[in-house]
Amino acid sequence: MRKIHVIGLAFAAVFAFSMVSASGASALSLWDECMEINLLTELGLFNDNNCLTLGGTENWEWLEIKAKTAVDSLLVDLILKSGPVGILCEGFTDGTVGPGNENEVILILNSLEEEVTELAPVTCTLLEGGLFCTGAVEASPVNLPWLTLLEGSNDLLESGGTGNPGWLVVCLGNNSINECTRADALLTVENLTDELEVDLGFKPLEKATCTNLLATEGSVEGTVSILLTSGTGALQAM
Repeated sequence: MRKIHVIGLAFAAVFAFSMVSASGASALSLWDECMEINLLTELGLFNDNNCLTLGGTENWEWLEIKAKTAVDSLLVDLILKSGPVGILCEGFTDGTVGPGNENEVILILNSLEEEVTELAPVTCTLLEGGLFCTGAVEASPVNLPWLTLLEGSNDLLESGGTGNPGWLVVCLGNNSINECTRADALLTVENLTDELEVDLGFKPLEKATCTNLLATEGSVEGTVSILLTSGTGALQAM
């Protein structure tokens, strides 16, 4: 069962897809987990499985994640915008981190933890642009899975092999449809060790290309907070 720590993450999606830039001066190249070590062969610094307390038994240390390891997110509030239209959606992400600098988004789930697809979209709230988008509004991810790579001080969002990442938004009242995608978007990265999570943030200046001629550009703003699904230790980007 997912950890439902109810934290709002504004995901402003102007049908664009910008995703997380890393905060910190050092170059990021690895995903690390706080792991228990063998004191006979390894040296540790920490006394707890979150790598927060120095000293004591010193049998915990940050170690590189060398195989795909499951992660999920805290509850995410998405605000998707394109031209004059802005919508608010809510849900979760499921994916993996590792090996090395890789992070993969495999599924988008609604607030009930059901998979979101084009045939089973998430129902969103219209925030602005009522003249251009009427009736119920729905959104679904495009071209999953999405791959991100820690690079420099950022997380670089790329195609997972099926096409550029993005969102499909449908306004059912006036049958307005817009699909916005982008490759190579940069996301900010912030390690929140006390919270056991890593925050990936969208950059609103990273614009997506959209298919609707009335709104040809989009962007995403907000933060996705990811944690280890196992719940046994802390996660950080190094």
